[in-house]
Amino acid sequence: MSLFIFNLNSKNKFQITKWIVIGSIFLSLFSVVADKLGWGLLYPFFSWKLYTQPYGWENKADQYRIYVRNDDSITYTRKSVKATSTFTTDEYVYTLRALVAKSLEGDEQTKTLSKQKLDVLVRHLEPNYAHYKIVKETFVPTELIASPQKYDTCTVLVLN
Repeated sequence: MSLFIFNLNSKNKFQITKWIVIGSIFLSLFSVVADKLGWGLLYPFFSWKLYTQPYGWENKADQYRIYVRNDDSITYTRKSVKATSTFTTDEYVYTLRALVAKSLEGDEQTKTLSKQKLDVLVRHLEPNYAHYKIVKETFVPTELIASPQKYDTCTVLVLN
């Protein structure tokens, strides 16, 4: 007994799959145009991020952020994740995450090299500050929508 309401033969399954693929390609192309026009992503399966960045399903998520301060200040300021001329927002997040992970784990040579790379990256992303620190922010994605400041912080590295 089949679990499906309709028992489809191979030919019908192929035809349905073919039309789904064609429709998906059309909707993806439409999403590219819509995104360029500033309408946003209208078709949810357009982006590979749906499969490679599945943070929404987890109950808790974490992200590393750069905090900065100048010599004349005593408090650090949280910097937002933003695209730069050399990094997209995704590249920003994943490069920061990878370098922080390498600078916290592994042998001493790897840690030292990763901290140096991290220092260069942070100074490139947020120039003109005297002091930097990397903070791990932990949050529940669904709660963050309602209350954007509802996250826990933990300083992981201080770069000077």
